[in-house]
Amino acid sequence: MPMDGGPMAQDGMPPSDARPMMPDSPMMPPGGTLGTCAMPRQISLMMGMEAVIRGDTTMGPPGALDLGRCGVLGTVDPTMRPPQDVIAVQIPGSGEVGIEFSLVNDGTPENFDTVVQVRTNCMTAPEELAFSCFDDARRGELRTEGRFMARGGSTVYLIVTGFAGSGGGGSGMNRGPYELRIRTHPNTAPTLTNVTARRVGDRRFEIAVTGMDAESNALGIGFRALNAGGMPIALSERNPDFTGPYFEVFDTMPAGTSFTNQLVTLPGSSELPRIADINRVQVFVFDAFGARSMMMEAGVSMVMEVGYGQSCNEMNVCRPPNVCEGGRCEAPPGVRNLCMMATTVTLTAPGMTMPSTTRQMVTIPRGEGQAVGNAPRCSRAMGAERVLKFTVPRPNAPVVGHDLIATTQVEGTSMMTDTILYLRRNCADSESELEGGCHDDIGGGDLRSTIEVRGIPEGEYHLFVDSFMPLMADTNVTVELRLRPVLPPGTPCDPMGQMNRCSMGMCPMAALSVCPAAP
Repeated sequence: MPMDGGPMAQDGMPPSDARPMMPDSPMMPPGGTLGTCAMPRQISLMMGMEAVIRGDTTMGPPGALDLGRCGVLGTVDPTMRPPQDVIAVQIPGSGEVGIEFSLVNDGTPENFDTVVQVRTNCMTAPEELAFSCFDDARRGELRTEGRFMARGGSTVYLIVTGFAGSGGGGSGMNRGPYELRIRTHPNTAPTLTNVTARRVGDRRFEIAVTGMDAESNALGIGFRALNAGGMPIALSERNPDFTGPYFEVFDTMPAGTSFTNQLVTLPGSSELPRIADINRVQVFVFDAFGARSMMMEAGVSMVMEVGYGQSCNEMNVCRPPNVCEGGRCEAPPGVRNLCMMATTVTLTAPGMTMPSTTRQMVTIPRGEGQAVGNAPRCSRAMGAERVLKFTVPRPNAPVVGHDLIATTQVEGTSMMTDTILYLRRNCADSESELEGGCHDDIGGGDLRSTIEVRGIPEGEYHLFVDSFMPLMADTNVTVELRLRPVLPPGTPCDPMGQMNRCSMGMCPMAALSVCPAAP
């Protein structure tokens, strides 16, 4: 959902998406005294060159500057603020310049939970968090990276400090030595030519933009939501006084310098209770350095959502991941291709005493995938996938039904291969996923997967063999498909429920185990 002031990462700060810095650059020696606004440490940048500044806040006094909502966990007593080092950075050239910096290097301890605030006026905290407040570079990384825009010939101030919620009692330390690497880049703001906005029932809110960005680094949109009276609306209940701009990254990143109907999807009324009050939106596009396009305003249309195979038009849009093609909701092309390439596996009807078993080797390609499961546990799959197509046969009397067990927990699949399985009736329709037909990790360190669907009806099915994260190389896994017979009352049965299962109750532990009659 939109965040107050910017897209957020761990500790509530904007993600940086910074690229790695180049080594062997000019560097500033460590300062013996921490910089302040009255006497900041000074550094001048050269366009396209990297500079390095080193410091150490270990023995510093409490920080003198109030950083607002940047790098705090609740209200912080000024005497408890982590030490701060103020660096005055001279920006080269003229016009807008992109700046990127990083503390993720050997000169900064991994457990130093750093925060960096960027200011144009050293004594005044920025009103927005986005592109002025930077915390963890990414999940699991306490050190900081970031990008921001500055004007050539100006001075900006970087306040290097620690996260106020740290202090050695868990995630990391809020003081220590550091090495800040900083580099300039020519950068121009994106251009915005068109905006559309629509509310899809109560399920979601969509904003689509068209424009271009010369550096191909357009990242997302900033927006304000207006009510029918033209007044900005606060969308976050945790901060009812904040009316934007809210920052959101694109659902998918543009492939080049131009983008058409680039989409940002916001949640529905369950997470944004005031979504129904949005009448118009004011929108700009921002890039990876925070450079902004001109703002455009657009009205909000109300549309309904329809499922796979249904008719679609401007007022009836397809439920994701389906797309509208030829007036009909279809699966995305990548999913359709997966279904066309499905491997057919033949299952045989089991007898009364034991399951029928079929094994199939599947090669999961490296890289990202095309499909995800519908259930929450399987919707997280990011890796590539393959599809097995099979038909559950009619049971042979006296067997009254089948249970399907699909698993990668067999010889031929490493327990460290993080598979995900999900089962559909219609390969192209994600909503045809069977209840219970999704599974991720078995647990106990075993990353393989097992689906069990009891009483599965006869007919055609499609098993997606997916990977949780993109694999680094093509990986072979073995999938076992097992049909366990379901037996009527009065027939001999397996008390352990492995070879067969009773249709009415549990198979009793007895000298002669027989399926019980209906209670």
